[in-house]
Order: sequence, then structure tokens, then C-alpha cells
Amino acid sequence: MPPARVLLVEDDADSREALASLLAVGGFEVASADCGEAAVRTFAAGRFDAVLTDLDLPDLDGWEVARRIRRLAPALPIALITGWTLALDANELRLRGVDLVLTKPVDPRRIIGALQRLLQRGGRNPSA
Repeated sequence: MPPARVLLVEDDADSREALASLLAVGGFEVASADCGEAAVRTFAAGRFDAVLTDLDLPDLDGWEVARRIRRLAPALPIALITGWTLALDANELRLRGVDLVLTKPVDPRRIIGALQRLLQRGGRNPSA
């Protein structure tokens, strides 16, 4: 099975590069976008197994990115990364189209493990 393909959405170039490298080392194939609109276009034009999006983007926020992508792929795992403290329960996250929230700074082992678990729940085993 080919590696799981992740769309990474991060407006900060240094963070985007670091996260893309981390995900690649973790065995994922990564495509990235620097804003929400670019993410939605990239997603619509490609095939992805998961989306990892920053919350604070210059055009659309991560919630809107998740909402738009969720319309295109209702079962796709979507994780949100934020430096903000969010007090949302699992039901509210699902209503907003997000499966998981990771807080910055992101622990490298945690982000890889979290994506692997999301993909496994969705029926894909990225380590197979």
C-alpha cells in the first residue's frame, strides 16, 4: 500500500516546512498549501487520506477549511493545529468538521501517532 497522503495547511513557511519534513519522516506523503483557499483547490484536484490544517490562516480559518473539505469528502480525517486553547468537546468538534485538535508546539511523536490513529479509524493503515 502506498503511503498515506496528507494535505498540510500552514501559512507560516518555517512551520510548514518543519511539519512537512516531520510527516515525511513519519512515513506520510505530504502536499502543502499556504492558505485556506489554496488548500481547498489542492484538495479538490488531488487524492488525500487526511488533512492537517492550522486554525489561524490569512484568508479562511481552519474551521472553514474543514467545513469546505468535509463537503467534498464527508469521511476524511481532518485534524486542526492551533496555538490557542480550545475547550471543545468531541461532539462540537465533529459538528465543526474536525476529528482532532492538536495544540502548538506539537510533539513530533504525538502528531505522527494521532494521524496514524485517525487513518486507522477511517479504515486505512498507513504502516501496512
